Amino acid sequence: MLTRYISSAVFNPRLLTTTSSRLFSTSASRLGDGDHTKSKAKDKASDDLKSGREKRWLDTVASDSEAAVKGDKQHATKQGDFKKDMTDLQRDTIEAVNEKQMKGHLPKHDVGRRDTREERVVTGQYSHLASQNSDLVISLSAVLGAQLVFNLDKIIELNDSKNITWYKGGDDLKRAIFTLVRSTHSYIVPISSRYVIVNQTKLLILRTLVGDEGFYTFEIKINSKNSEYYFYHVILFTQNLSLSISLPSSSRQSTYHAGQQINFTCSISLFADRTFIERFRSTLLSTWYMTIYSHDSDRYELSPLSSNSYSYAANLLNYDLDRNDHNQHVSCMLLQQEFQTTKAILNTSLPTILNVEYKAYLRGNYYFTRSFNSYSLIEINCEEFDGNPKPVYTLIWFLNGENQTLLNQSQHGRYFIENATWHQRGHYMCLAENYLNYRVPAHQSFRLNIWFNAHQIE
Repeated sequence: MLTRYISSAVFNPRLLTTTSSRLFSTSASRLGDGDHTKSKAKDKASDDLKSGREKRWLDTVASDSEAAVKGDKQHATKQGDFKKDMTDLQRDTIEAVNEKQMKGHLPKHDVGRRDTREERVVTGQYSHLASQNSDLVISLSAVLGAQLVFNLDKIIELNDSKNITWYKGGDDLKRAIFTLVRSTHSYIVPISSRYVIVNQTKLLILRTLVGDEGFYTFEIKINSKNSEYYFYHVILFTQNLSLSISLPSSSRQSTYHAGQQINFTCSISLFADRTFIERFRSTLLSTWYMTIYSHDSDRYELSPLSSNSYSYAANLLNYDLDRNDHNQHVSCMLLQQEFQTTKAILNTSLPTILNVEYKAYLRGNYYFTRSFNSYSLIEINCEEFDGNPKPVYTLIWFLNGENQTLLNQSQHGRYFIENATWHQRGHYMCLAENYLNYRVPAHQSFRLNIWFNAHQIE
């Protein structure tokens, strides 16, 4: 399951250059400012690549993006180059981090300043990266018409910023929803009453509408020249989560048989940015999924119903019914995997319970020998046999080579012996059948002992 990373990029609008704001972890020793008269990080990476020492290159370049960029800028400044472009070095650093993660070298939590996995740094121009790399985008979702919360607790508490601006969009930051001036605890009135800020760290859309889906950008102003940017993508799910049953054949029916195979299909429509859907489909399919029917513990990925729509479905195919499925409710749930937690977004159920027919069988435990005292009231319960439809019952008594039918195809399977005597001992057999096991009834026999008094034997 992919994890969405909280990511930031630092952007200088005057010089059109970017610098990193955090550190990456490494197994190599950290580089200090004195190491960067000329960038040793870049030289070491180049030397390691030439000598084939791949892991050292990964550890070196991916270890300290801030020190690497800072060192190159120091060297450029000494050479009189105040507009040196760091983009290539930063892009190499990002590629190194991705490769390091793929090869298992990246630890779960990095060691640098504020450098947990959820706060991993992003370098490079924010607009290009936000639309190209899904790891830089935090995915959120809500049901259309419900509330959506952007929680900035971890971000804002670590920044001594004055202004925070919330934009709709990822590449074009012309549509500001509102700006918060933290030094005065005030904010510019948002463009809609649906947008609210709570405790200066939570941004709310009180009631989501079509058009609220897509990319969002949060700009945190560090100083007059630099800002940090955080990127989100919002998916809005419609409330028409639907669940249906079909058969491998084209026929339809409301009553099923044990041993029969059926298909469950759960479908949903959504609104999202087309770029996100087209480029990051794997993210969508790994972040949101469905469970279908509590008797099946698997999770099912969403599959697009067509290439030009935002309709998705999950399928539980060729499910083998048995008698335990009778009278069960079937429900479908849409879930989101968010970091280490799973959140239910929508659920629905079939309007009727499953009606599964099955042949008669003996349920529970059965005694093969029962003993009673004389004059007892004895109940023989053949209704321990169950079936759907309900079976009919037959009870036969065997004694000294003779037999007697006590119940014959009866709707009721209980037989009582009052004031039992020694003469009513012997073997008894219960038989149960419905149309699914007609003429091949389920059966069970047992021996009945009755303790007697001497005067009963004549």
